[in-house]
Amino acid sequence: MAKVLDAAKCQDSFISYRPVAANFDFIRENGIEEFVRREVEKQEFLRHLINDYDEGRSKIFYCTSCQLIPLGKLREALAEAEAGIAEGADIKEKAGLVRTAINSLADALQIDLKLRK
Repeated sequence: MAKVLDAAKCQDSFISYRPVAANFDFIRENGIEEFVRREVEKQEFLRHLINDYDEGRSKIFYCTSCQLIPLGKLREALAEAEAGIAEGADIKEKAGLVRTAINSLADALQIDLKLRK
């Protein structure tokens, strides 16, 4: 399986396979119930991003981010972005600040959020 995942890293536009090995390890160490709890928490966070910070062009970016970046780090990036949002900012400005914060985090963690075609 590792061979397939390594090959797909360079050739595949699907990103959901990237955390598979880490997910298996997490389940082995913490159990399936804790994994499901964590995934539900990520889904709730993703809904918040989409409902409050999607200007019509960010949904895939937020989905990818929630799939690849640890939730705690994402929460920190969002809090940083929210602190910089001016009162009365429109959705485009809000989305721009949130995307910038998440992109900066991904860069710092050396996580590639871009889809390959």
